Order: sequence, then C-alpha cells, then structure tokens
Amino acid sequence: LQTTMSNSHHSSKHKHHKSSKSGRSKTTESSTNGCSWPVNGDVSFLFVVNELEIRFRDEQDLDSGIRRDDWLNVLPPNTPELYSPETLQHVSQVMRFRNGEVTPAGHAYYWARAGQFDEGCIAMAAGETQYG
Repeated sequence: LQTTMSNSHHSSKHKHHKSSKSGRSKTTESSTNGCSWPVNGDVSFLFVVNELEIRFRDEQDLDSGIRRDDWLNVLPPNTPELYSPETLQHVSQVMRFRNGEVTPAGHAYYWARAGQFDEGCIAMAAGETQYG
C-alpha cells in the first residue's frame, strides 16, 4: 500500500490523502503492524549516546550488585542508585540520523536531566531556531 502525503500541517485527525502537488511530497509504505515508513529513506531523528557507569558495591559479605542471567551474562542494575551521576565525560553531543548518515546536530541542541534519577531529554538552547 502506498500513500502520498503532502508537506502541509496536519490536524490531530491525521488523514492520508493523495496530493497532486509536486515538490516535497513523500511516499510511504505501510508495514504489517500498521506503521508507515518513508520509502525514499527520508528519515531524520536526534539522539544522544550516554555512557552509564555502574557503581558495584564493595562491602564484604554484601551482594556486589552484579546481576546475571541464566547464562552468566552481566545484566544492568535494577535500581538507579547503582549508577554514577552523569557528567560531561559520560554524555555525548546530540547527534542526528538523516537518510542513513549520522552527524552532529549542532550547538543548538543539548542533553538535559533535572536530577540524577529523573528522565532526560534533548533540549534546544533558548533563542535557537535550528531544526534542519
């Protein structure tokens, strides 16, 4: 199934329609799970790779904090207290994947986390308008 979507703003009632306009229309293909993916490879997203440092317990006669599966592979801790706080050395710059290429997203974007155990997000610096 192929659907052509115009590059106009869509309301919350997302409608697929065929557009006779030329230019920046995108062709999509639906998968068996109902998701649509651009056929032409026009995919772009931002991401960050953070290095997580685990603080294993060193106290004698206590659990070390190391969890293992049935095949003795080390598993990540099940509590956030066993991770060291993030520092600049642990956080990469914000990167962009676009059409199969990975490049720095630019100085407008940065990784933000309010507290050690809070969710993090990619934020845009105040006054910036860089989206491309």
